[in-house]
Amino acid sequence: MRPTYETDDDLNREQKVLSHLDELWSCENKKLSKYYPADAAVQQNNEIKAFVEVRVRKNERLTYPTYLVSVHKLQELAELARFTQRPCFLVVQWLDALGYWPVPQSLEG
Repeated sequence: MRPTYETDDDLNREQKVLSHLDELWSCENKKLSKYYPADAAVQQNNEIKAFVEVRVRKNERLTYPTYLVSVHKLQELAELARFTQRPCFLVVQWLDALGYWPVPQSLEG
């Protein structure tokens, strides 16, 4: 099993982002176990509509020309999307911006 490096501060920052998404998307994000591929399930009317993986960065968005994420994480999210037939999003909170990217069900081609 892979080690986990999540701290209480990380969880607090993640929860702030999820609360913000609740307001933006008129939904309720339910935190998932740390062993799930995604951090939360996006729910509306008690139905799961999507999944989100949240990343919080301590720099401004344009500090670096690219954003790095492990292929393993993307593969897990793609598999979750394919299996559940629900979209998965990588959500990134920078100091000056909030962005999201829909993870495709297949990373091939």
